[in-house]
Amino acid sequence: RPWLDTRRGPADFPLDRLGNFTFSSVTLTRDDPTQAQAVITTTLGFTDDRTDSEYVSGERHTLTVNLGRTAQGWQVTDWTFTPRSGELYED
Repeated sequence: RPWLDTRRGPADFPLDRLGNFTFSSVTLTRDDPTQAQAVITTTLGFTDDRTDSEYVSGERHTLTVNLGRTAQGWQVTDWTFTPRSGELYED
């Protein structure tokens, strides 16, 4: 849970109901000796009272993770989680 404290922007989702969390692509948009940024397309789904499995349908989001190099190695400095528009498949 320490990574939750590095969150930037709205990402208030109920972790106790987290179902699937998968990623379909990772792009390093910045990669230098002191900083890096990963942009990750993710699918995030939640369980509910009617769901008895963690494998639930989810919506696509963009997870952006900023990293900084410290004496201990690479550390997450902050991250954002935003919904994506334009779903690949219509229901």
